[in-house]
Amino acid sequence: MKKNMLKIVKNDNKPACHEKKLSERFAGCLSNARTEELQKELLQIRDEWERDIFLQKLYGKQ
Repeated sequence: MKKNMLKIVKNDNKPACHEKKLSERFAGCLSNARTEELQKELLQIRDEWERDIFLQKLYGKQ
């Protein structure tokens, strides 16, 4: 009879990619104009999500 086994290994070594925060790693990669475009798009997406959540609560899930 074959048994399935799972071995748990603890890894205390963090990969090098986690040494800095994501914002620090990518700082300066985008132009100010592109950053503004993305920020506006993100705000629009959040507004749409909030509106949809509000309407779902108001009228029930559709």
